[in-house]
Amino acid sequence: MEAVPFYGRVKLVDLTDQAKTVAKSVVESSLECTEDERDALLYHILAQQPGLVIVFVNAISALRRLVSILKLLKLPVEALHGNMQQRARLKYLDRFKDKTRTQTSILVATDVAAR
Repeated sequence: MEAVPFYGRVKLVDLTDQAKTVAKSVVESSLECTEDERDALLYHILAQQPGLVIVFVNAISALRRLVSILKLLKLPVEALHGNMQQRARLKYLDRFKDKTRTQTSILVATDVAAR
């Protein structure tokens, strides 16, 4: 957490509808913030909530920027986008799910790749 300063202004809102939950361990969250605060807040959430995390972005350029930032912060991150070959996508999904690597694993995916 030393990489990004916070002043206790972060509030996590749980949007998971308990009646329609697919898996009990899946949590859906939303934060309202400015564009300048977005990367710092994401880092804060990732640092505070270890586990398998999928972050969706709307463009490959946003994916590349975010993956670069998270790698600089020494977080275990993989990227998945629609321009990748299927073989590469499957390889990164296997790395993401590999529990022997670490307790936390982050997959940044474009919304097109998610389909």
